[in-house]
Amino acid sequence: MALVKKGTGVVLLAALILLSAAAASMMYSMNPPRASRPWQPPIRYTTFRVILGKPPNAAAMDEAAHRRWHQSFLPSTQTDSGELRLRNSYYNCTRYGIYAFAALLTDDELGVVAKKPGFKSARPCNATRTSWCTVPARRRTGWKSRIAKIVERFLVY
Repeated sequence: MALVKKGTGVVLLAALILLSAAAASMMYSMNPPRASRPWQPPIRYTTFRVILGKPPNAAAMDEAAHRRWHQSFLPSTQTDSGELRLRNSYYNCTRYGIYAFAALLTDDELGVVAKKPGFKSARPCNATRTSWCTVPARRRTGWKSRIAKIVERFLVY
C-alpha cells in the first residue's frame, strides 16, 4: 500500500528544487550593500614636536595658559579615535626660551598648523629619545654649557 500516488515523486523533487533556488536567490539579494565610497586607508597620526616663537605675554602665562595656547594651534583636542592630541606641553622648558609642544597630527594637519603665526618648525618625535627637557643636576662647573647643549640639541635635532 502506497501512501503517495505513483509519479508524485517527480513533482515533489521539482518543487524542492524550485524552493531551494528561490531561497538561494533571496539570500543573495539580502546581502548588505557595499559602501557608497571607495575604501580608504586608516588615518595615520604621527607625534610631532612643534617649536613655536615666544608668545607676546609669556611672562604672565602659567602652565594652564601655555597648554591652552598650544591647543589653539591644533585642529581639535582629540583625534578621530578619541585620543588626546596634545602629548606634552614642555612647560618646564620655557625658562630656557623653548616654547614647544608634542602632538598627534597627520601630515595635512601639520600643514595647517605650520601656517599659523608663531610657528617655527616641526619634526617627528624620535621614539628612542624620550626626554627632551631633562636638565642635568646643577654642578659647580659647566652647568650652563650643559643646558646650552640641551637647548641646542632640542632646537636642531
